[in-house]
Amino acid sequence: MPWAAFPRFLRLRLKRAARYAARGRHRQAFKAYVQAARAGSAEAAFVVGRTYLEGRVIPISRADAASWLQRAAEQGHTEAQAILAELLLQGLISDEATRTALHRPGSLFHSNASFAPDAANAASWARRAAEAGSPQAQALLAHILSHGPEPLRDIPAAREWYRKSASGGCSQGALGYALAIAEEPARAPEVIAYLRQAADKGLPSALYCLARATEQGLAGAAGLADAAELYRRAAEAGHAASQARWGALLMDGVAVPQDLVAGETWLRRAALAGDAGAAARVGQIYAAPGPLPPNYAEAALWFERAAQGGHREAARSLGLLHLSGTGVPRDTAEALRWLRFSASGGDAAARDALARLVATGQAEAQDAAATLNWFRQAAEGGDPVAVFNYALCLAGGIGIARDEAAAARYFRQAAVRLPVARYHYGLMLAEGRGVPVSLAKARRHFALAAQAGQAEAATALGEMLLNGRGGARDATRAATLFRQAAERGHAGAMYALGVLHSGNYGQPADLPAAKRWLQEAAQRGHAQAGLVLGHHPACRVAGPPGLAQARSGLQHAAQADLAKATITGSTEKASKPADM
Repeated sequence: MPWAAFPRFLRLRLKRAARYAARGRHRQAFKAYVQAARAGSAEAAFVVGRTYLEGRVIPISRADAASWLQRAAEQGHTEAQAILAELLLQGLISDEATRTALHRPGSLFHSNASFAPDAANAASWARRAAEAGSPQAQALLAHILSHGPEPLRDIPAAREWYRKSASGGCSQGALGYALAIAEEPARAPEVIAYLRQAADKGLPSALYCLARATEQGLAGAAGLADAAELYRRAAEAGHAASQARWGALLMDGVAVPQDLVAGETWLRRAALAGDAGAAARVGQIYAAPGPLPPNYAEAALWFERAAQGGHREAARSLGLLHLSGTGVPRDTAEALRWLRFSASGGDAAARDALARLVATGQAEAQDAAATLNWFRQAAEGGDPVAVFNYALCLAGGIGIARDEAAAARYFRQAAVRLPVARYHYGLMLAEGRGVPVSLAKARRHFALAAQAGQAEAATALGEMLLNGRGGARDATRAATLFRQAAERGHAGAMYALGVLHSGNYGQPADLPAAKRWLQEAAQRGHAQAGLVLGHHPACRVAGPPGLAQARSGLQHAAQADLAKATITGSTEKASKPADM
Protein backbone atom coordinates (compact mmCIF):
# COMPACT_ATOMS: atom_id res chain seq x y z
CA MET A 1 0.00 0.00 0.00
CA PRO A 2 1.53 3.42 -0.96
CA TRP A 3 2.71 5.72 1.80
CA ALA A 4 0.33 8.47 0.72
CA ALA A 5 -2.61 6.30 1.74
CA PHE A 6 -1.56 6.37 5.39
CA PRO A 7 -2.33 9.25 7.71
CA ARG A 8 0.73 11.05 9.01
CA PHE A 9 0.43 9.29 12.43
CA LEU A 10 0.63 5.82 10.85
CA ARG A 11 3.59 6.79 8.70
CA LEU A 12 5.48 8.02 11.76
CA ARG A 13 4.68 4.88 13.77
CA LEU A 14 5.72 2.57 10.95
CA LYS A 15 8.96 4.47 10.33
CA ARG A 16 9.71 4.38 14.05
CA ALA A 17 9.00 0.63 14.18
CA ALA A 18 11.29 0.04 11.23
CA ARG A 19 14.10 2.05 12.85
CA TYR A 20 13.74 0.11 16.12
CA ALA A 21 13.82 -3.18 14.25
CA ALA A 22 16.88 -2.17 12.25
CA ARG A 23 18.73 -1.36 15.49
CA GLY A 24 17.76 -4.66 17.13
CA ARG A 25 15.38 -2.96 19.59
CA HIS A 26 12.62 -5.48 18.90
CA ARG A 27 10.43 -4.79 21.92
CA GLN A 28 10.20 -1.11 21.09
CA ALA A 29 9.55 -2.05 17.45
CA PHE A 30 6.75 -4.39 18.51
CA LYS A 31 5.05 -1.67 20.58
CA ALA A 32 5.24 0.74 17.67
CA TYR A 33 3.71 -1.85 15.32
CA VAL A 34 0.89 -2.47 17.82
CA GLN A 35 0.13 1.25 17.89
CA ALA A 36 0.11 1.40 14.09
CA ALA A 37 -2.04 -1.72 13.85
CA ARG A 38 -4.61 -0.30 16.27
CA ALA A 39 -4.68 2.84 14.19
CA GLY A 40 -5.68 0.76 11.16
CA SER A 41 -2.49 -0.39 9.40
CA ALA A 42 -3.00 -3.80 7.79
CA GLU A 43 0.75 -4.29 7.35
CA ALA A 44 1.39 -3.52 11.02
CA ALA A 45 -1.41 -5.87 12.11
CA PHE A 46 0.21 -8.57 9.99
CA VAL A 47 3.61 -7.99 11.61
CA VAL A 48 2.06 -8.10 15.11
CA GLY A 49 0.22 -11.31 14.26
CA ARG A 50 3.38 -12.95 12.92
CA THR A 51 5.25 -11.86 16.05
CA TYR A 52 2.66 -13.56 18.30
CA LEU A 53 2.75 -16.63 16.08
CA GLU A 54 6.54 -16.97 16.04
CA GLY A 55 7.26 -15.87 19.62
CA ARG A 56 10.21 -13.71 18.59
CA VAL A 57 9.66 -10.99 21.19
CA ILE A 58 6.79 -12.22 23.36
CA PRO A 59 5.49 -15.72 24.26
CA ILE A 60 3.69 -17.53 21.46
CA SER A 61 -0.07 -17.01 21.48
CA ARG A 62 -1.94 -18.43 18.52
CA ALA A 63 -5.21 -16.81 19.62
CA ASP A 64 -3.70 -13.32 19.69
CA ALA A 65 -1.82 -14.03 16.47
CA ALA A 66 -5.09 -15.00 14.79
CA SER A 67 -6.90 -11.88 16.00
CA TRP A 68 -4.25 -9.56 14.56
CA LEU A 69 -3.89 -11.56 11.36
CA GLN A 70 -7.63 -11.39 10.87
CA ARG A 71 -7.52 -7.59 11.25
CA ALA A 72 -4.99 -7.53 8.43
CA ALA A 73 -6.82 -10.15 6.36
CA GLU A 74 -10.11 -8.30 6.49
CA GLN A 75 -8.30 -5.27 5.08
CA GLY A 76 -7.15 -7.37 2.14
CA HIS A 77 -3.68 -8.40 3.30
CA THR A 78 -3.04 -11.44 1.10
CA GLU A 79 -0.32 -13.09 3.17
CA ALA A 80 -2.39 -12.74 6.34
CA GLN A 81 -5.32 -14.40 4.55
CA ALA A 82 -3.10 -17.32 3.50
CA ILE A 83 -1.70 -17.81 7.00
CA LEU A 84 -5.19 -17.71 8.56
CA ALA A 85 -6.32 -20.39 6.10
CA GLU A 86 -3.42 -22.65 7.04
CA LEU A 87 -3.95 -22.20 10.79
CA LEU A 88 -7.67 -22.95 10.47
CA LEU A 89 -7.02 -26.03 8.36
CA GLN A 90 -4.54 -27.40 10.91
CA GLY A 91 -6.93 -26.75 13.81
CA LEU A 92 -4.48 -24.38 15.46
CA ILE A 93 -7.04 -21.58 15.74
CA SER A 94 -10.82 -21.30 15.77
CA ASP A 95 -12.81 -18.76 13.76
CA GLU A 96 -15.18 -18.20 16.68
CA ALA A 97 -12.37 -17.79 19.22
CA THR A 98 -10.58 -15.39 16.89
CA ARG A 99 -13.66 -13.17 16.57
CA THR A 100 -14.04 -13.21 20.37
CA ALA A 101 -10.45 -12.05 20.73
CA LEU A 102 -11.10 -9.24 18.25
CA HIS A 103 -13.90 -7.84 20.37
CA ARG A 104 -12.41 -8.64 23.77
CA PRO A 105 -8.66 -8.03 23.50
CA GLY A 106 -6.62 -10.08 25.95
CA SER A 107 -9.45 -12.48 26.79
CA LEU A 108 -7.55 -15.35 25.16
CA PHE A 109 -4.08 -13.97 25.78
CA HIS A 110 -1.36 -16.61 25.36
CA SER A 111 -4.04 -19.20 24.47
CA ASN A 112 -2.71 -22.09 22.39
CA ALA A 113 -5.66 -24.46 22.50
CA SER A 114 -6.27 -26.95 19.69
CA PHE A 115 -9.49 -27.13 17.72
CA ALA A 116 -11.10 -29.31 15.08
CA PRO A 117 -9.82 -28.48 11.58
CA ASP A 118 -12.07 -25.89 9.94
CA ALA A 119 -11.76 -26.61 6.23
CA ALA A 120 -14.72 -24.44 5.23
CA ASN A 121 -13.38 -21.20 6.74
CA ALA A 122 -9.86 -22.15 5.65
CA ALA A 123 -11.10 -22.50 2.06
CA SER A 124 -12.83 -19.11 2.28
CA TRP A 125 -9.67 -17.25 3.34
CA ALA A 126 -7.47 -19.29 0.96
CA ARG A 127 -9.76 -18.44 -1.95
CA ARG A 128 -9.55 -14.70 -1.24
CA ALA A 129 -5.76 -14.86 -1.18
CA ALA A 130 -5.61 -17.21 -4.18
CA GLU A 131 -7.77 -14.90 -6.28
CA ALA A 132 -5.45 -12.06 -5.25
CA GLY A 133 -2.58 -14.01 -6.79
CA SER A 134 -0.86 -15.71 -3.83
CA PRO A 135 0.83 -18.92 -5.14
CA GLN A 136 0.96 -20.32 -1.58
CA ALA A 137 -2.75 -19.71 -1.07
CA GLN A 138 -3.50 -21.22 -4.47
CA ALA A 139 -1.71 -24.43 -3.47
CA LEU A 140 -3.52 -24.51 -0.12
CA LEU A 141 -6.92 -23.98 -1.76
CA ALA A 142 -6.14 -26.73 -4.27
CA HIS A 143 -5.26 -29.06 -1.40
CA ILE A 144 -8.59 -28.37 0.33
CA LEU A 145 -10.53 -28.84 -2.91
CA SER A 146 -8.83 -32.20 -3.57
CA HIS A 147 -8.45 -33.64 -0.06
CA GLY A 148 -10.89 -31.73 2.11
CA PRO A 149 -14.41 -32.75 3.21
CA GLU A 150 -16.55 -34.15 0.41
CA PRO A 151 -18.87 -31.11 0.12
CA LEU A 152 -15.85 -28.89 -0.59
CA ARG A 153 -14.18 -31.13 -3.15
CA ASP A 154 -13.80 -29.99 -6.74
CA ILE A 155 -11.03 -31.95 -8.47
CA PRO A 156 -10.98 -30.02 -11.79
CA ALA A 157 -10.80 -26.70 -9.91
CA ALA A 158 -8.11 -28.10 -7.60
CA ARG A 159 -5.99 -29.11 -10.58
CA GLU A 160 -6.29 -25.63 -12.09
CA TRP A 161 -5.30 -23.94 -8.83
CA TYR A 162 -2.31 -26.27 -8.52
CA ARG A 163 -1.29 -25.30 -12.06
CA LYS A 164 -1.54 -21.59 -11.28
CA SER A 165 0.42 -22.06 -8.06
CA ALA A 166 3.16 -23.98 -9.87
CA SER A 167 3.34 -21.27 -12.52
CA GLY A 168 3.83 -18.79 -9.70
CA GLY A 169 6.90 -20.68 -8.50
CA CYS A 170 5.36 -22.35 -5.44
CA SER A 171 7.01 -25.70 -4.68
CA GLN A 172 3.84 -27.09 -3.03
CA GLY A 173 1.88 -26.13 -6.12
CA ALA A 174 4.40 -27.85 -8.40
CA LEU A 175 4.25 -31.02 -6.31
CA GLY A 176 0.45 -30.94 -6.18
CA TYR A 177 0.13 -30.43 -9.92
CA ALA A 178 2.61 -33.24 -10.61
CA LEU A 179 0.57 -35.62 -8.49
CA ALA A 180 -2.68 -34.38 -10.04
CA ILE A 181 -1.58 -35.32 -13.56
CA ALA A 182 0.46 -38.39 -12.59
CA GLU A 183 -2.32 -40.79 -13.65
CA GLU A 184 -2.06 -39.58 -17.26
CA PRO A 185 0.71 -41.71 -18.86
CA ALA A 186 1.25 -39.33 -21.76
CA ARG A 187 2.18 -36.56 -19.32
CA ALA A 188 4.98 -38.42 -17.56
CA PRO A 189 7.67 -35.94 -18.71
CA GLU A 190 5.58 -33.07 -17.28
CA VAL A 191 5.19 -34.92 -14.00
CA ILE A 192 8.95 -35.33 -13.68
CA ALA A 193 9.54 -31.70 -14.63
CA TYR A 194 7.19 -30.41 -11.96
CA LEU A 195 8.64 -32.80 -9.39
CA ARG A 196 12.11 -31.48 -10.22
CA GLN A 197 10.83 -27.92 -9.88
CA ALA A 198 9.60 -28.64 -6.36
CA ALA A 199 12.61 -30.80 -5.45
CA ASP A 200 15.07 -28.13 -6.58
CA LYS A 201 13.59 -25.88 -3.92
CA GLY A 202 14.23 -28.53 -1.28
CA LEU A 203 10.65 -29.62 -0.63
CA PRO A 204 11.11 -32.97 1.21
CA SER A 205 7.95 -34.61 -0.16
CA ALA A 206 8.95 -33.66 -3.70
CA LEU A 207 12.44 -35.07 -3.18
CA TYR A 208 10.86 -38.33 -2.01
CA CYS A 209 8.42 -38.53 -4.94
CA LEU A 210 11.19 -37.77 -7.42
CA ALA A 211 13.36 -40.43 -5.78
CA ARG A 212 10.54 -42.97 -6.13
CA ALA A 213 10.06 -42.05 -9.78
CA THR A 214 13.81 -42.25 -10.37
CA GLU A 215 14.05 -45.64 -8.67
CA GLN A 216 11.24 -46.94 -10.88
CA GLY A 217 13.01 -45.73 -14.01
CA LEU A 218 10.46 -43.01 -14.80
CA ALA A 219 12.93 -40.11 -14.70
CA GLY A 220 14.97 -40.89 -17.79
CA ALA A 221 18.41 -42.45 -17.58
CA ALA A 222 18.85 -41.72 -13.88
CA GLY A 223 19.47 -44.82 -11.81
CA LEU A 224 19.22 -46.06 -8.26
CA ALA A 225 22.32 -44.12 -7.21
CA ASP A 226 20.59 -40.88 -8.17
CA ALA A 227 17.46 -41.98 -6.32
CA ALA A 228 19.57 -42.75 -3.25
CA GLU A 229 20.97 -39.21 -3.27
CA LEU A 230 17.45 -37.79 -3.40
CA TYR A 231 16.37 -40.02 -0.53
CA ARG A 232 19.38 -38.80 1.46
CA ARG A 233 18.50 -35.15 0.91
CA ALA A 234 14.88 -35.72 1.90
CA ALA A 235 15.94 -37.79 4.90
CA GLU A 236 18.21 -35.03 6.15
CA ALA A 237 15.27 -32.63 5.77
CA GLY A 238 13.26 -34.79 8.16
CA HIS A 239 11.04 -36.78 5.75
CA ALA A 240 10.23 -40.02 7.58
CA ALA A 241 9.55 -42.23 4.55
CA SER A 242 12.81 -41.07 2.97
CA GLN A 243 14.68 -41.78 6.20
CA ALA A 244 13.27 -45.31 6.12
CA ARG A 245 14.27 -45.90 2.50
CA TRP A 246 17.70 -44.30 2.92
CA GLY A 247 18.30 -46.43 6.00
CA ALA A 248 17.29 -49.58 4.14
CA LEU A 249 19.66 -48.77 1.26
CA LEU A 250 22.51 -48.29 3.72
CA MET A 251 21.67 -51.52 5.54
CA ASP A 252 21.54 -53.53 2.32
CA GLY A 253 24.43 -51.78 0.59
CA VAL A 254 22.28 -51.09 -2.48
CA ALA A 255 23.55 -48.26 -4.70
CA VAL A 256 25.60 -46.96 -1.76
CA PRO A 257 28.39 -48.46 0.36
CA GLN A 258 26.94 -50.63 3.10
CA ASP A 259 26.90 -48.96 6.52
CA LEU A 260 24.99 -50.99 9.09
CA VAL A 261 25.38 -48.45 11.88
CA ALA A 262 24.21 -45.47 9.84
CA GLY A 263 21.47 -47.57 8.26
CA GLU A 264 20.05 -48.58 11.62
CA THR A 265 20.30 -44.99 12.85
CA TRP A 266 18.22 -43.69 9.95
CA LEU A 267 15.69 -46.50 10.35
CA ARG A 268 15.36 -45.63 14.04
CA ARG A 269 14.79 -41.96 13.22
CA ALA A 270 12.09 -42.90 10.73
CA ALA A 271 10.49 -45.28 13.22
CA LEU A 272 10.45 -42.66 15.96
CA ALA A 273 8.85 -40.27 13.47
CA GLY A 274 6.01 -42.75 12.99
CA ASP A 275 7.09 -44.87 10.03
CA ALA A 276 5.74 -48.33 10.87
CA GLY A 277 7.77 -50.09 8.17
CA ALA A 278 11.00 -48.68 9.56
CA ALA A 279 10.06 -49.80 13.06
CA ALA A 280 9.38 -53.31 11.73
CA ARG A 281 12.80 -53.35 10.01
CA VAL A 282 14.53 -52.32 13.25
CA GLY A 283 12.68 -55.13 15.03
CA GLN A 284 13.91 -57.58 12.41
CA ILE A 285 17.47 -56.37 12.92
CA TYR A 286 17.30 -57.21 16.62
CA ALA A 287 15.50 -60.51 16.04
CA ALA A 288 17.95 -61.79 13.42
CA PRO A 289 21.17 -63.59 14.34
CA GLY A 290 24.31 -61.59 13.62
CA PRO A 291 27.67 -60.81 15.18
CA LEU A 292 25.79 -60.55 18.48
CA PRO A 293 23.01 -62.85 19.73
CA PRO A 294 19.47 -61.70 18.92
CA ASN A 295 17.92 -59.26 21.40
CA TYR A 296 14.29 -60.36 21.35
CA ALA A 297 13.23 -57.99 24.12
CA GLU A 298 14.40 -55.01 22.04
CA ALA A 299 12.90 -56.55 18.90
CA ALA A 300 9.53 -56.85 20.65
CA LEU A 301 9.55 -53.14 21.51
CA TRP A 302 10.04 -52.16 17.88
CA PHE A 303 7.59 -54.76 16.59
CA GLU A 304 4.97 -53.36 18.96
CA ARG A 305 5.63 -49.81 17.76
CA ALA A 306 5.24 -50.99 14.17
CA ALA A 307 2.15 -53.06 14.97
CA GLN A 308 0.49 -50.11 16.67
CA GLY A 309 1.15 -48.20 13.45
CA GLY A 310 -0.76 -50.83 11.50
CA HIS A 311 2.13 -52.99 10.24
CA ARG A 312 0.62 -56.47 9.84
CA GLU A 313 3.85 -58.45 9.54
CA ALA A 314 5.25 -56.82 12.68
CA ALA A 315 2.02 -57.66 14.49
CA ARG A 316 2.44 -61.30 13.47
CA SER A 317 6.06 -61.33 14.67
CA LEU A 318 5.01 -59.79 17.98
CA GLY A 319 2.26 -62.36 18.35
CA LEU A 320 4.68 -65.22 17.78
CA LEU A 321 7.09 -63.79 20.38
CA HIS A 322 4.26 -63.69 22.92
CA LEU A 323 3.25 -67.21 21.94
CA SER A 324 6.68 -68.64 22.68
CA GLY A 325 7.57 -66.25 25.51
CA THR A 326 10.65 -65.04 23.64
CA GLY A 327 11.79 -61.61 24.79
CA VAL A 328 8.37 -60.97 26.32
CA PRO A 329 6.21 -62.79 28.87
CA ARG A 330 4.49 -65.85 27.44
CA ASP A 331 0.92 -64.72 26.89
CA THR A 332 -1.39 -66.68 24.59
CA ALA A 333 -4.15 -64.08 24.85
CA GLU A 334 -1.78 -61.31 23.75
CA ALA A 335 -0.41 -63.54 21.01
CA LEU A 336 -3.92 -64.19 19.74
CA ARG A 337 -4.73 -60.47 19.79
CA TRP A 338 -1.84 -59.57 17.51
CA LEU A 339 -2.22 -62.62 15.28
CA ARG A 340 -5.92 -61.80 14.80
CA PHE A 341 -5.03 -58.21 13.89
CA SER A 342 -2.44 -59.37 11.37
CA ALA A 343 -4.61 -62.14 9.95
CA SER A 344 -7.63 -59.86 9.57
CA GLY A 345 -5.48 -57.63 7.37
CA GLY A 346 -4.69 -60.52 5.04
CA ASP A 347 -1.28 -61.65 6.33
CA ALA A 348 -1.13 -65.28 5.18
CA ALA A 349 1.54 -66.34 7.66
CA ALA A 350 -0.50 -64.94 10.56
CA ARG A 351 -3.52 -66.85 9.34
CA ASP A 352 -1.44 -70.01 9.22
CA ALA A 353 -0.18 -69.41 12.77
CA LEU A 354 -3.68 -68.72 14.03
CA ALA A 355 -4.94 -71.84 12.29
CA ARG A 356 -2.27 -73.94 14.02
CA LEU A 357 -3.48 -72.61 17.35
CA VAL A 358 -7.02 -73.57 16.35
CA ALA A 359 -5.86 -77.07 15.39
CA THR A 360 -4.12 -77.54 18.76
CA GLY A 361 -7.03 -76.18 20.79
CA GLN A 362 -5.23 -73.02 21.96
CA ALA A 363 -7.55 -70.59 20.15
CA GLU A 364 -11.22 -69.79 20.56
CA ALA A 365 -14.35 -70.60 18.59
CA GLN A 366 -14.26 -67.20 16.88
CA ASP A 367 -10.77 -68.00 15.62
CA ALA A 368 -11.87 -71.38 14.28
CA ALA A 369 -14.76 -69.78 12.41
CA ALA A 370 -12.57 -67.01 11.02
CA THR A 371 -9.84 -69.45 10.01
CA LEU A 372 -12.29 -71.68 8.23
CA ASN A 373 -13.79 -68.71 6.42
CA TRP A 374 -10.35 -67.48 5.28
CA PHE A 375 -9.39 -70.92 4.01
CA ARG A 376 -12.74 -71.35 2.25
CA GLN A 377 -12.47 -67.98 0.51
CA ALA A 378 -8.87 -68.56 -0.55
CA ALA A 379 -9.69 -72.12 -1.64
CA GLU A 380 -12.51 -70.83 -3.84
CA GLY A 381 -9.94 -68.51 -5.39
CA GLY A 382 -7.76 -71.49 -6.27
CA ASP A 383 -4.95 -71.02 -3.72
CA PRO A 384 -3.51 -74.57 -3.35
CA VAL A 385 -2.27 -73.96 0.20
CA ALA A 386 -5.72 -72.74 1.24
CA VAL A 387 -7.31 -75.74 -0.48
CA PHE A 388 -5.05 -78.05 1.52
CA ASN A 389 -5.73 -76.24 4.79
CA TYR A 390 -9.47 -76.35 4.16
CA ALA A 391 -9.15 -80.09 3.54
CA LEU A 392 -7.41 -80.47 6.90
CA CYS A 393 -10.28 -78.63 8.59
CA LEU A 394 -12.78 -80.96 6.93
CA ALA A 395 -10.76 -84.06 7.79
CA GLY A 396 -10.26 -83.06 11.42
CA GLY A 397 -13.56 -81.32 12.08
CA ILE A 398 -11.80 -78.00 12.79
CA GLY A 399 -14.45 -75.29 12.89
CA ILE A 400 -16.77 -77.43 10.76
CA ALA A 401 -18.43 -80.84 10.85
CA ARG A 402 -16.06 -83.63 9.88
CA ASP A 403 -16.52 -84.59 6.21
CA GLU A 404 -13.86 -87.02 5.02
CA ALA A 405 -15.31 -87.39 1.54
CA ALA A 406 -15.09 -83.63 0.97
CA ALA A 407 -11.65 -83.59 2.59
CA ALA A 408 -10.43 -86.25 0.14
CA ARG A 409 -11.69 -84.18 -2.80
CA TYR A 410 -9.88 -81.07 -1.58
CA PHE A 411 -6.69 -83.03 -0.82
CA ARG A 412 -6.78 -84.37 -4.36
CA GLN A 413 -7.29 -80.86 -5.78
CA ALA A 414 -4.35 -79.46 -3.80
CA ALA A 415 -2.18 -82.49 -4.59
CA VAL A 416 -1.66 -81.20 -8.13
CA ARG A 417 0.60 -78.48 -6.65
CA LEU A 418 1.49 -79.50 -3.08
CA PRO A 419 3.48 -82.64 -2.19
CA VAL A 420 2.12 -82.58 1.37
CA ALA A 421 -1.44 -82.63 0.00
CA ARG A 422 -0.55 -85.57 -2.24
CA TYR A 423 0.79 -87.40 0.81
CA HIS A 424 -2.46 -86.83 2.72
CA TYR A 425 -4.52 -87.92 -0.26
CA GLY A 426 -2.43 -91.09 -0.40
CA LEU A 427 -3.23 -91.71 3.28
CA MET A 428 -6.95 -91.32 2.57
CA LEU A 429 -6.63 -93.91 -0.21
CA ALA A 430 -4.58 -96.28 1.94
CA GLU A 431 -7.05 -96.12 4.84
CA GLY A 432 -10.28 -95.80 2.87
CA ARG A 433 -11.21 -92.51 4.52
CA GLY A 434 -13.64 -90.60 2.33
CA VAL A 435 -12.66 -92.71 -0.71
CA PRO A 436 -12.57 -96.45 -1.42
CA VAL A 437 -9.39 -98.21 -0.32
CA SER A 438 -6.81 -98.39 -3.10
CA LEU A 439 -3.35 -99.40 -1.97
CA ALA A 440 -1.95 -99.24 -5.49
CA LYS A 441 -3.11 -95.65 -5.96
CA ALA A 442 -1.88 -94.77 -2.49
CA ARG A 443 1.56 -96.16 -3.34
CA ARG A 444 1.59 -94.10 -6.55
CA HIS A 445 0.73 -90.86 -4.75
CA PHE A 446 3.29 -91.52 -2.04
CA ALA A 447 5.91 -92.05 -4.74
CA LEU A 448 5.13 -88.73 -6.45
CA ALA A 449 5.20 -86.85 -3.14
CA ALA A 450 8.45 -88.57 -2.12
CA GLN A 451 10.05 -87.52 -5.41
CA ALA A 452 9.19 -83.92 -4.49
CA GLY A 453 11.03 -84.30 -1.18
CA GLN A 454 8.10 -85.11 1.14
CA ALA A 455 9.64 -87.11 4.04
CA GLU A 456 6.35 -88.48 5.36
CA ALA A 457 5.46 -89.79 1.91
CA ALA A 458 8.89 -91.42 1.52
CA THR A 459 8.42 -93.19 4.85
CA ALA A 460 4.89 -94.33 3.99
CA LEU A 461 6.02 -95.63 0.59
CA GLY A 462 8.98 -97.40 2.21
CA GLU A 463 6.61 -99.26 4.57
CA MET A 464 4.41 -100.35 1.66
CA LEU A 465 7.42 -101.55 -0.34
CA LEU A 466 8.83 -103.39 2.65
CA ASN A 467 5.59 -105.22 3.37
CA GLY A 468 4.39 -105.65 -0.19
CA ARG A 469 1.23 -103.60 0.32
CA GLY A 470 -0.22 -102.34 -2.95
CA GLY A 471 2.47 -103.97 -5.08
CA ALA A 472 5.73 -105.94 -5.08
CA ARG A 473 8.11 -106.04 -2.11
CA ASP A 474 11.37 -104.14 -2.46
CA ALA A 475 13.36 -103.90 0.77
CA THR A 476 16.38 -102.28 -0.89
CA ARG A 477 14.34 -99.40 -2.31
CA ALA A 478 12.48 -99.11 0.99
CA ALA A 479 15.78 -98.69 2.83
CA THR A 480 16.79 -95.93 0.41
CA LEU A 481 13.52 -94.11 1.00
CA PHE A 482 13.86 -94.46 4.78
CA ARG A 483 17.35 -93.01 4.64
CA GLN A 484 16.19 -90.04 2.57
CA ALA A 485 13.41 -89.28 5.04
CA ALA A 486 15.67 -89.84 8.07
CA GLU A 487 18.17 -87.34 6.72
CA ARG A 488 15.32 -84.82 6.70
CA GLY A 489 14.70 -85.51 10.39
CA HIS A 490 11.76 -87.94 10.15
CA ALA A 491 11.69 -89.98 13.37
CA GLY A 492 9.57 -92.77 11.86
CA ALA A 493 12.10 -93.31 9.07
CA MET A 494 14.92 -93.42 11.64
CA TYR A 495 13.01 -96.10 13.52
CA ALA A 496 12.49 -98.06 10.29
CA LEU A 497 16.23 -97.97 9.56
CA GLY A 498 16.90 -99.23 13.06
CA VAL A 499 14.57 -102.16 12.44
CA LEU A 500 16.17 -103.00 9.08
CA HIS A 501 19.74 -102.76 10.41
CA SER A 502 18.74 -105.13 13.22
CA GLY A 503 18.68 -107.95 10.66
CA ASN A 504 14.95 -107.94 9.85
CA TYR A 505 13.28 -108.32 6.44
CA GLY A 506 16.24 -110.28 5.10
CA GLN A 507 18.62 -107.36 5.46
CA PRO A 508 22.17 -107.85 6.77
CA ALA A 509 22.52 -106.95 10.45
CA ASP A 510 24.49 -103.85 11.42
CA LEU A 511 23.82 -103.54 15.13
CA PRO A 512 25.83 -100.32 15.76
CA ALA A 513 23.94 -98.60 12.94
CA ALA A 514 20.66 -100.01 14.21
CA LYS A 515 21.34 -98.68 17.70
CA ARG A 516 22.31 -95.26 16.34
CA TRP A 517 19.14 -94.88 14.28
CA LEU A 518 16.91 -96.14 17.10
CA GLN A 519 18.53 -93.72 19.53
CA GLU A 520 18.01 -90.79 17.16
CA ALA A 521 14.37 -91.78 16.69
CA ALA A 522 13.85 -92.12 20.43
CA GLN A 523 15.45 -88.72 21.06
CA ARG A 524 12.84 -87.24 18.72
CA GLY A 525 10.05 -88.73 20.78
CA HIS A 526 9.35 -91.92 18.83
CA ALA A 527 7.82 -94.17 21.50
CA GLN A 528 8.16 -97.45 19.57
CA ALA A 529 11.87 -96.77 19.04
CA GLY A 530 12.31 -96.40 22.78
CA LEU A 531 10.64 -99.76 23.41
CA VAL A 532 12.68 -101.57 20.76
CA LEU A 533 15.89 -99.92 21.93
CA GLY A 534 15.40 -101.38 25.40
CA HIS A 535 15.54 -104.89 23.89
CA HIS A 536 18.20 -104.26 21.28
CA PRO A 537 21.12 -106.72 21.06
CA ALA A 538 23.63 -103.88 20.93
CA CYS A 539 22.35 -102.86 24.36
CA ARG A 540 23.19 -106.33 25.67
CA VAL A 541 19.57 -107.26 26.25
CA ALA A 542 17.35 -109.75 24.44
CA GLY A 543 17.50 -110.39 20.71
CA PRO A 544 15.99 -108.38 17.89
CA PRO A 545 12.24 -107.80 17.74
CA GLY A 546 10.13 -110.29 15.87
CA LEU A 547 8.77 -109.74 12.38
CA ALA A 548 5.23 -109.00 13.57
CA GLN A 549 6.49 -106.38 16.04
CA ALA A 550 8.72 -104.81 13.39
CA ARG A 551 5.87 -104.67 10.84
CA SER A 552 3.59 -103.02 13.38
CA GLY A 553 6.28 -100.52 14.22
CA LEU A 554 6.88 -99.68 10.57
CA GLN A 555 3.23 -99.00 9.96
CA HIS A 556 3.30 -96.75 13.00
CA ALA A 557 6.38 -95.05 11.60
CA ALA A 558 4.71 -94.45 8.27
CA GLN A 559 1.77 -92.70 9.88
CA ALA A 560 3.44 -91.22 12.95
CA ASP A 561 2.85 -87.65 11.87
CA LEU A 562 -0.78 -88.05 10.86
CA ALA A 563 -2.09 -87.33 14.35
CA LYS A 564 0.10 -84.24 14.43
CA ALA A 565 -1.01 -83.01 10.99
CA THR A 566 -1.81 -79.34 11.19
CA ILE A 567 -2.25 -76.31 9.04
CA THR A 568 0.58 -75.82 6.60
CA GLY A 569 2.25 -72.47 6.09
CA SER A 570 1.82 -70.30 3.03
CA THR A 571 5.49 -70.93 2.20
CA GLU A 572 4.77 -74.58 1.34
CA LYS A 573 6.56 -75.22 -1.95
CA ALA A 574 4.46 -76.39 -4.84
CA SER A 575 5.49 -79.28 -7.03
CA LYS A 576 4.96 -79.53 -10.74
CA PRO A 577 1.45 -80.66 -11.70
CA ALA A 578 1.10 -84.38 -12.19
CA ASP A 579 -1.67 -86.76 -13.19
CA MET A 580 -3.95 -88.01 -10.47
